[in-house]
Amino acid sequence: MNATKARDALVAGAQGLALSLLALAGSITLVVLAVLSIAFILLGVGVFTTPHVLHLVRRHANQRRLLAAQWSGVRIPVPYRPLPRDARSGIVGQVERCSHMLKDPATWRDMQWLLVDMTAGAVTAILAPALVLEGIFGLLLAVGLWQLVAGGMGDSAYWYAFIPVDSWGTAFLAALLGLV
Repeated sequence: MNATKARDALVAGAQGLALSLLALAGSITLVVLAVLSIAFILLGVGVFTTPHVLHLVRRHANQRRLLAAQWSGVRIPVPYRPLPRDARSGIVGQVERCSHMLKDPATWRDMQWLLVDMTAGAVTAILAPALVLEGIFGLLLAVGLWQLVAGGMGDSAYWYAFIPVDSWGTAFLAALLGLV
């Protein structure tokens, strides 16, 4: 493996870890806040909190659009309808702003995206760093870690993927698989 491929793998692992953390911390938090805020519209409080929470949802989605453009060259257009120019201020303006944001189909697409991002997005994103770390673990088995791991398991071998590691030879095979 040349240095460029190794560097690309490490970068992909770091990006995957960052995306999975964003998905877990950001998307879960925002979906909970948005659902609560929309539910609190019935109590009157949500009229004031929902536009702010939806603004955070939009910022989160825009940040991910920016990362997609920077990391992979994929441009995702910003689909939001502009707020009316003649928006009123005060409580009436707040109600109109809340209503406008909730009527925007992009708001609901963002909400659906949050649900997918916090589940499938997080799992998919964590695969890149997990594969890199698993490869490094295979290399560490060849350095002698297999003796510590297999020694604590009694008479049975430690399984690295489909290789039973119980000797230096199988530890070397695990390292080869880790490199792949």
